Amino acid sequence: MDNGRLNELIDKIRFSLNEKRPNPWVSPNIKKKNVDIGRIRQKLGVTEAVLAEMIGVSEKTIRMWENGTAEPEKAVLLLLRIAERRPDAFLETLWNY
Repeated sequence: MDNGRLNELIDKIRFSLNEKRPNPWVSPNIKKKNVDIGRIRQKLGVTEAVLAEMIGVSEKTIRMWENGTAEPEKAVLLLLRIAERRPDAFLETLWNY
């Protein structure tokens, strides 16, 4: 089999796989869910100042997120959702960073 034919088959397989398994990052099924930052802080047992230092934002930013006057960026929301669901893994990762 020549390289052209092989590359054509590989492209067809990739296309087929992509059609059957859509990219989860662009899926309409993934919804941005709000996080309760106050509850996350309670789970972690930290103050606004400590959480701010952990994720690299100001304490004022944490307060604004908690009272709804500002919203975290997507990457921060993801990080906070990990902290909410797996506080142990979140803290362990930070401690070992």
